[in-house]
Amino acid sequence: MVKLVDIDDTSLLQRRIGALPIVNQFLLRLGLEVLFDEYVPVDPRATLAPSASLLILVRNLVIERTPAYKITEWVAGRPEALLGLSLGESNTLNDDRIGRALEADRASMLTKLMCSVIKTFQVSLDELHNDATTLSMQGDYSSATGDSSPAPRVRFGHAKERPDLAQLIYLLTVSADGNVPITYR
Repeated sequence: MVKLVDIDDTSLLQRRIGALPIVNQFLLRLGLEVLFDEYVPVDPRATLAPSASLLILVRNLVIERTPAYKITEWVAGRPEALLGLSLGESNTLNDDRIGRALEADRASMLTKLMCSVIKTFQVSLDELHNDATTLSMQGDYSSATGDSSPAPRVRFGHAKERPDLAQLIYLLTVSADGNVPITYR
């Protein structure tokens, strides 16, 4: 009998691939890497492009939603090439790098992204649905007047349950064509 494979000379390298090839095709069609490169500021000291960090975050959110502080563990079991990384780049990834990559002109970037989604996937805008949700707030807030640009504006409004409390209002608009989120505020 002839041996086809010498079992002693073989090894097995296990990698989790999951939905990465499918997610990567959507990211490519949307041009998300180009969009991130255009809107996210680059730190000249960085060894990893902010767009690479953000694309890993997006892949993670779509596939498993691991907390940011565990992203390195999530990346460890996956092929770097499917994560858009070169060999060894996964060692430079951490939650701090991802957090810094989130500094961007999000309003302009999201507008451009939604225009791309609408065009690429031919989302109909003939009918839109809008939903407003109120979150009532209690206590003192140092930036309750909205003086701090990253802080949400907490102000008094017309909450159904307690009109005497300050509130945040979240607005979400989706298309009737697949409930695709179009805008939020």
